[in-house]
Amino acid sequence: MTTEQYPNSYLYKRIVQAMTILIKKGTFGPAVFTCNDLMATYEEMKLKAVVFKKPPTKEFYGYEALFIDDSGNWFSLGQLNS
Repeated sequence: MTTEQYPNSYLYKRIVQAMTILIKKGTFGPAVFTCNDLMATYEEMKLKAVVFKKPPTKEFYGYEALFIDDSGNWFSLGQLNS
């Protein structure tokens, strides 16, 4: 989201405020990130004190790990099968 997408600065500020409230409440909803090397990214994130709820696991669609932020929002980190 950029100010170019929302030229009305009032609208942009309202969107940012709403997103911030959702994130802090832990109700932002899931998001999915992908990477080229899940194990390396997992280890790097663990060193940065990221809390994982599920370590890298092979699933039918590829490899996935689940982590949370400090507000309780959860995220998927995946490495897709090529």
